[in-house]
Amino acid sequence: MTGLADALRQLRLSNTRDQELIEAAAARLDQIDSTQTAKDAATMHAIESLRDIFRDEKAAWDVERQSLVSERDECRCMADKLAQAVADHLLAPIGEHSDTNCPWMRALEELQNAGLCSVFDAQQRLL
Repeated sequence: MTGLADALRQLRLSNTRDQELIEAAAARLDQIDSTQTAKDAATMHAIESLRDIFRDEKAAWDVERQSLVSERDECRCMADKLAQAVADHLLAPIGEHSDTNCPWMRALEELQNAGLCSVFDAQQRLL
C-alpha cells in the first residue's frame, strides 16, 4: 500500500481542502501498511516458534523411536539365541522365521513336547 500512498502524495490539487484529504488518506494508508507489517512479523514469529517446537519434538521422537527399535532388535536377537539354544539342547529343528514358521514358538513347543514345561508355565516365564 505504500505505493498507493506515495501516488496520492504526488497528486497536487488546487483546492487546499482536497489536498488535505488526499494527505490524510495517504497517512491512513501508511498507518494500515505499518499495522499490517507488524501483524505479518508477529505471524512469522509465531510460525517460526512453532517450527522450532515441532523440530525439537520430532528430534525427541526420533531418539525415542531409535531407542525402541534398538530394544526391539536386541529382544529379537536374544529370542533367536534362546530358541536356537533350546533347539541345540533338544536336538530339535526349529526352522527359520517365515510367514508360516516362528522358531520361538517351535522352541516352546519342543520344550513342551519334551515335558520340560507346561504351556502355562512357559507362557508365564516368557512374560
